[in-house]
Amino acid sequence: MLNGTGNNGAVPAGTATVADHDLGWDGLAPSVARELARPLDPALVSRRPCGDGRTRAYLEGHVAIAEANRVFGPGGWGYELAGEVTLREIEAVDPATGEASRVRAYSAPVTVTVPGAPPRTDMGFSAVVEESASGHEAAIKGAVADGMARALRSFGDRLGNGLGAGTEGAAADAADGDGDAAQALRTALEALCEMQGCPPERMREAVLDRTGAELSEASASQLAPLVAGAVERLRAMRSDDGQ
Repeated sequence: MLNGTGNNGAVPAGTATVADHDLGWDGLAPSVARELARPLDPALVSRRPCGDGRTRAYLEGHVAIAEANRVFGPGGWGYELAGEVTLREIEAVDPATGEASRVRAYSAPVTVTVPGAPPRTDMGFSAVVEESASGHEAAIKGAVADGMARALRSFGDRLGNGLGAGTEGAAADAADGDGDAAQALRTALEALCEMQGCPPERMREAVLDRTGAELSEASASQLAPLVAGAVERLRAMRSDDGQ
C-alpha cells in the first residue's frame, strides 16, 4: 500500500500522503487538472502599450514560471531549448524615402515538458533594443522567456491562453511570425523612445506620419526602419554625451 493505510483502508490523521503528481499518472494528475481548471488571477497579468492608447495583456516570464510551479509543482515540469537561439535580421524599405534598413532580433524555440502530457513547443522572439553586449544578452533572455511563456499557454487559461482573446488592439499579431516580429518591434520602439525622453504621444504621431498606420496596426516591414532610425539616434545622443 502506498501510504500505510489501516485495515479499513483509511489514512490515519496526520499521515503524509503521496502527492497526486508524484504517482506517475498516464495523463495529467487530477490535482494538476484541477489547478489548470481554475481561472488566472487578474492581478498577475501585465500590460504593454500597443499604440493609440490600447494595450496587450501578457504574463511576464517570472510570473509564468511561478504559476507553472503552483500548477505542476516545482519539480513537476521543465523547459529547454528545442533548437538554436538565432539572431535574425529584418530588412525593410521605408516607403517614403526608399531607404533600406535592418533591425536585429533573436528567436528561440522552447519546449515545455510535463509528465503525463505531450511536450509543448513554441517560438519566442525578442528584438535587440541596444547594440551592446548587454543589449544582446537581454534580447536572448527575452526570446527564451517568451518561448517558454508561449509554450505554457497551450495548457489553458490558467497559464495565459485566454489573454490573446482579451487583447485590446491588434489581435491578429499572434496569427503568424510577422505578427510576432511586429509586436517585438513595437516594444523595441517604445523602449528606444523612452530612453530618448520622447513622449509616447509624439512617437505614435511619428509612426502614423511615416507609415500611414497606427502603431498597433503597423507591420514589421513598416516598423523596422523606424526602430533602426531610433537606434541610430540613441547612439548619436550617447556619443554626444560622451557615453
